Amino acid sequence: MKKILAALFCLSLIALACNLSACYTGAIFASQGLEYTLNEDGKSYSVSGVGTCTDTKIIIPATYNGNPVTAIGDGAFSGCQKLKNIFIPTSIVSIGEGAFGDCAGLTTIVLPKKLTSIGDFAFINCVNLTKIEIPKSLTTIGKGAFYGCFKLIDIEIPSNVKAISDVAFAECSSLTQVEISNGLTAIGDSAFYQCKNLINLEIPNSVTSIGGQAFSWCDNLVEVKLPNGVTEIEDFTFFKCTNLTSITIPDNVTRIGDSAFAACTSLTSVTIGDSVTTIGDYAFSNCTILSTDVFYKGTEAQWKEISIGEGN
Repeated sequence: MKKILAALFCLSLIALACNLSACYTGAIFASQGLEYTLNEDGKSYSVSGVGTCTDTKIIIPATYNGNPVTAIGDGAFSGCQKLKNIFIPTSIVSIGEGAFGDCAGLTTIVLPKKLTSIGDFAFINCVNLTKIEIPKSLTTIGKGAFYGCFKLIDIEIPSNVKAISDVAFAECSSLTQVEISNGLTAIGDSAFYQCKNLINLEIPNSVTSIGGQAFSWCDNLVEVKLPNGVTEIEDFTFFKCTNLTSITIPDNVTRIGDSAFAACTSLTSVTIGDSVTTIGDYAFSNCTILSTDVFYKGTEAQWKEISIGEGN
């Protein structure tokens, strides 16, 4: 009799374990009341809204009506202030525009391993988000995707992502470390605007374009290594990086834009490649550099041919 009871007890534990694991596959304990929309393929669904669900810990199922749930739609959880945790199944491959905008209660998110795109402003103003793991499968980070995530500490950009869109991480003021994998080709306008705690930054040589104001107001940026493939330093790219002490302009750069390094008050050493033909207005205004602090790789004749704007 004891053996039978023990066997029944073991079976009940196995059943309980199966039920618990099922909640992560969408089979049993998925959050109730969520809204879904049938995708254009007619074979899969998107989570389109919170519906009548009042859970503070939401579990998105992997399937709905016998079909896979593959996307989180535009604005699906936007403004859900009480949302604290969310489980996203591996079936999800895209997160739509503004999907989690203003979800102030979210602190950590584990993104699914098959995710390929994060839409524009997907996590805008998730002011308490401290950690998010971006999977290697990701190819697209939308415009303003993490804008205003003040407590986000570090981020790793996988090699499949070719561009960091405009204002993607703007005003992430707690961001101290950004690891960018080789393969990225473009950093958009104001991508890291006002990331005040970013200290060191190494941009891989695969990057050929860095947008205007990309790193402006990064007050604590001490050192940055610019990639050799960049041909232009855009306007205000490093404006008011007050702790930046030195900069080497790569040999392929032909133009340094207006106010590109203006108000970099700690800048004492500048090395300029011999391809530069234009230095924009106020490119180095309000810096502490003197003419003796500027090292030009070209000849004196080439230097005299450079078009140097006002205020330098």
